Amino acid sequence: MTNARIWLTIGLLAVWLAAPSALSTRSTTPGDALSTPEITNVTPAAPGLSTKPQRLAVAGTDFLEGLTLMITTPGGQSLRFGGADIQNRRQGSFEVDAVLDAKGNYSLVVTNQDGGVSRPFVVTVQAPAKRPTIDSVTPAKVTKSNSPQIFTVRGSLFEAGLTVFLTDPTGTVKTLSGNAIADVTPSSFQFTAILELAGEYSVEVKLPSGAVSNTSVIVAE
Repeated sequence: MTNARIWLTIGLLAVWLAAPSALSTRSTTPGDALSTPEITNVTPAAPGLSTKPQRLAVAGTDFLEGLTLMITTPGGQSLRFGGADIQNRRQGSFEVDAVLDAKGNYSLVVTNQDGGVSRPFVVTVQAPAKRPTIDSVTPAKVTKSNSPQIFTVRGSLFEAGLTVFLTDPTGTVKTLSGNAIADVTPSSFQFTAILELAGEYSVEVKLPSGAVSNTSVIVAE
């Protein structure tokens, strides 16, 4: 009987030593903790509206190899990115090219292969602001003077509260606003400025929204 017990003990020990993988297998069982991916930032923070793919740089934590990214569009469509779509992956960042062709909120969610899922991160896409347009500035040619001169700007999409940037021949930019701007309509306005140097002056218009116009030139002789 004693010999039988000894051989049984030795046999069980041999089985345990020969199969250490049984313990390591338990570390990946469903009951263990999952990864916790988290998106903390997306660049650009306010991507523009476009029908072409844009590169989004996603920053955060716990981004594992083989992750997938789900982007939900403002219309509720789900776009899945995985495999080769996920570029330059590191534990704290990755990049993806996505088409953002609708205005509104896009929800981004990362899922790791072990089932860990991030909280939704929202990126807002806005239509680009409409730019004002300068068609002409009159008079386009003046005599340099230390006295104020009045100019009329014609174009489109002008608004009350606009600002004029006047760049002199040396590259110095003067900002004209308030009382220097008068009679603003969507298609025209006037501004008053001193052009005391000979050469070309460039004129740009900036709206309160931040939209900036094309450039027009005045020549002082």
